Amino acid sequence: MSSKKIEPNQSYRFIAEEGFVSSIASSARDALIKGSVIHAIDQRDFSDPKTLRTAKRIARESIKYHLSGKELNTKKVVKSLKKMI
Repeated sequence: MSSKKIEPNQSYRFIAEEGFVSSIASSARDALIKGSVIHAIDQRDFSDPKTLRTAKRIARESIKYHLSGKELNTKKVVKSLKKMI
């Protein structure tokens, strides 16, 4: 997270290269995340399905950003196994 405090009632966008950025409006591509959900993720409290879905989305976006368009080796292995079956 960035050095700014995450407020529970504020909405944020996740930007892989920046972290959580305070936001009022959202495009269809950038879903807003409530600060309370970010706090739940930080506390590893995934009891709410929305928190778990959001954490998965953030993880996917982070991985995608850091791979710079490359494919994970595990995905390649799974694809090749499916071809064998």
